[in-house]
Amino acid sequence: MRPYIYIAQGDKFSIYHLISGALINTTRSPLVDVDLTNLVIHPNGSMLLSSNSETYLDENELEETRINHYQFDLNSYQFSQINSDKITI
Repeated sequence: MRPYIYIAQGDKFSIYHLISGALINTTRSPLVDVDLTNLVIHPNGSMLLSSNSETYLDENELEETRINHYQFDLNSYQFSQINSDKITI
């Protein structure tokens, strides 16, 4: 286990060293200014899963909402989007 603490604040995800308090990394969500939610760390500590709720206008100019799902690699500090069709909760 890594002695890290993970904090999501708004669209930013930060990693701090638990003992020293040193900032290890800060990364922004793929959607800037959209809050990250539902953070879950994989039991082996290799990745974190998260989501956010995006509001957009469809082709008829009507407001729609979709949930985006992401995987955050805790080794490379990179987000990748997960196909929402493959997510069942």
